[in-house]
Amino acid sequence: MNSKSKTFHPALLVLDCQNYFLDPTSPKYLSDSKSIVPRINRLVEMADARNWPIVFTTHRAPSKRGNLMAERYS
Repeated sequence: MNSKSKTFHPALLVLDCQNYFLDPTSPKYLSDSKSIVPRINRLVEMADARNWPIVFTTHRAPSKRGNLMAERYS
């Protein structure tokens, strides 16, 4: 960032880090999650040590018929 820029306010955004994809017993388990989760944890620790805001999001699809996400992950 150059000196003419506005003040920089970093934050950490963690998207869709859910057990549904991280639990080996889940039908949608992501095998790479074993390497992803420790990296996310390190980033969270770093952001916390710097007093950065940390935002976690999760995706919740309605279970209505016709919802593409609900159909894909049912």
